[in-house]
Amino acid sequence: MAYDNATKARVRAGFIRGLALDAAAAAEGVPYNTARNWKRKAEIEGDDWDVARRANQLSSGTVGDVMQQVMDSLAQQFAATLDALESKADMPPLDKANILLKLSDAFVKTMAAAARGNPKLDRLAVAMEVVQAMAAFVAEHHPDLRKQFIDIAQAFGPEVVRQFGTQQ
Repeated sequence: MAYDNATKARVRAGFIRGLALDAAAAAEGVPYNTARNWKRKAEIEGDDWDVARRANQLSSGTVGDVMQQVMDSLAQQFAATLDALESKADMPPLDKANILLKLSDAFVKTMAAAARGNPKLDRLAVAMEVVQAMAAFVAEHHPDLRKQFIDIAQAFGPEVVRQFGTQQ
């Protein structure tokens, strides 16, 4: 069955407002596979519905909500990168250490930028700078302990956020 552009636009709008794709499709009487194909085709043509959805989520919240979403996304990327590093047994240790340092640097810079917009995050930014300095120290002076440090830092991250991210 052919659907008009208005129906496709309503499915897209529902998805961008936060509905799951299957729910947005069902709301307009469109099969899920059709909506999925529209979404995939739109992405190929430069209209990434997921990006538009994230932008909508960011723009509809307070500054604190936006910062929380950015921090959550960054933490997920940080964890995924650490997991990927662990699975790369053939990657030279120095390459892994360099990736870890770059990731830590990106995290610290993001925290510093966030702190300027939210004073509560300033303490957390300082704490993360200390963790970054420790990562550099371990990479340079104790490369044999790098894996243990990564494991400890990954487990310690939530504790840093708990202790330093919520206090004034």
